[in-house]
Amino acid sequence: MASSPLILHIDTAGSSSLVALSAGDTVLAADTREAQAEQAAWLQPAIGLLMAQTGVSLKEIDAVSVSAGPGSYTGLRIGMASAKGICFALEKPLIVLSTLKIMALAMRKQTGEDALLCPQIDARRLEVFTALYNSQLHELLPPQPLVLTENSYDRWLAAHPVVFAGSGAAKCKGLLKSGNAFFIPLPSTLQAAVYLGLESFARQGFADLASAEPLYVKAFYTPAKANS
Repeated sequence: MASSPLILHIDTAGSSSLVALSAGDTVLAADTREAQAEQAAWLQPAIGLLMAQTGVSLKEIDAVSVSAGPGSYTGLRIGMASAKGICFALEKPLIVLSTLKIMALAMRKQTGEDALLCPQIDARRLEVFTALYNSQLHELLPPQPLVLTENSYDRWLAAHPVVFAGSGAAKCKGLLKSGNAFFIPLPSTLQAAVYLGLESFARQGFADLASAEPLYVKAFYTPAKANS
């Protein structure tokens, strides 16, 4: 199966969740869930249904690919734990993908070659998780938390059209006045995840199972409860 590896894809980084099984660049089956609060209860049964639908056993897959963040802290932990559990149990390789890079690749089909790609994930208030890529998906700004201002992207907007998409883009749209700022709905990320997972598999770009962690990009903080 070297020419068409079977890869299980898991993405619980955002408000909606995705599981899919691909053979090469072909999606055999996929399922999504919109309720973020139900990710933990939904994920394992969804994987089981996916295997039943395709007639493929988990033992037959060649790798597991997981969207590792940034994104929802809880969702990232759920996705990574499930992916690592399957890989440990079945001795399969783990592929760890940047959620923002998946988004950027999905956006690329709707942009020109000169445009820069700026996926944004809502991180509450005026903060987003974001990165910046050129059309070849070379990273110009690494994944990071960013508190948006009207000048956040001046350097880039002065020289290029910049395309924004994702759950955080609406915040940016209200701030940026440049005619080089363009906003699009985020296209489906399924095929992008399949492509990047397959690319990583082909070059044997596997993560170390013992040390693989979600890409949080900022520390998790829970305010202390006031004394009653």
